[in-house]
Amino acid sequence: MAQGVRLKINAISVSVSQQLAKLSMRERLLTILAAIVLTLIVIYGLIYQPLKNRLLSNATLFEQRKAEMATLAMMIAENNALKKRKKAIEQAYQEVEIAEGALTLLESMIRLKLGLAPGAFLIKDRDPTPFGGGYEQTSFSIKFTTVELDKLVEFLKELTTGSKPMILKSLSLKRRNIDNKLDVDMEVTSIRKITENS
Repeated sequence: MAQGVRLKINAISVSVSQQLAKLSMRERLLTILAAIVLTLIVIYGLIYQPLKNRLLSNATLFEQRKAEMATLAMMIAENNALKKRKKAIEQAYQEVEIAEGALTLLESMIRLKLGLAPGAFLIKDRDPTPFGGGYEQTSFSIKFTTVELDKLVEFLKELTTGSKPMILKSLSLKRRNIDNKLDVDMEVTSIRKITENS
């Protein structure tokens, strides 16, 4: 089979040589020029253009990867900053851990700061809910009546910025027209670390 292909190629080569021999010098130059142009077109279409397209595609892909790497670096830096912030918050919560329990602390604060007897206020606690991973939050609804605004301010200050702060979620104050007393309705939240035996 290889022998047959060689014979055909030789026959074509001889035929082309004979045809070129019959042409004038000018026709030969034009034929050679046409063959060169045709060869360049084939090389451009089969080799150069696909190679150029591939290089452009690779350059685009490189730019995309470069942008992704920059984004990833920013995300890693942000993640590290958030981890540091989380650690600082956890440290802060460990420092203000309420050993006696939030309900007991609230009752104590109301008695001491507002001077209210145990039956003069109402505290309802809700079931704890998960909060940010290893923590849980418990909300308390507190209702009482007072006439002393300065004591209320002291109580709120101790509640939110004292040595064992809680989060004041809502506060409603309504003044009675009859006796000038203030009805206070508030919701506070305590956050604590979940322990294995809780």
